[in-house]
Amino acid sequence: MKRFFTIKRMIVLFILLLLITMCIIASCISLTTTPNNKTLVQMEKHLVNTQEIALENINSVDIAYSWENITLFESDTNTLILKEYMSIDKSNYYAHISNSGDKIFIKKGSRPFGIGIGILFNVFNARVEVYLPKSYTKNIKIKASSGKIEGGDIDTHSEI
Repeated sequence: MKRFFTIKRMIVLFILLLLITMCIIASCISLTTTPNNKTLVQMEKHLVNTQEIALENINSVDIAYSWENITLFESDTNTLILKEYMSIDKSNYYAHISNSGDKIFIKKGSRPFGIGIGILFNVFNARVEVYLPKSYTKNIKIKASSGKIEGGDIDTHSEI
């Protein structure tokens, strides 16, 4: 009686699965090319979005990202300035900004499908800079589930 899964068949199946996996990964990378035909693996993060938000009558700023690093700076302006640096410039990846009463909410935008593979191959990457007025003394809440939050010279009543 012959066994259906012989050693030869198992080796062939393993090689086929390995080839299919490599093709899927290669297609993810090849689909992410720029107009000048560079793959995004070769690209650096660059400034893609700058937003200036008035803080008059605002008592709370809530910022939420996931793995992006967030750096805080003091500024001499009267507005909050948000700068997003990304390796892919698509407007739906930009921050979503909303307000409710005296609160401002800044939340990360959409991210590419399969971002885990993208981070592994450094296809999509992002970081955020937040410039707060020196005069801002209200509440700020910053959440980054796995990204770093940096900026030790900010003097606010903050929850980080």
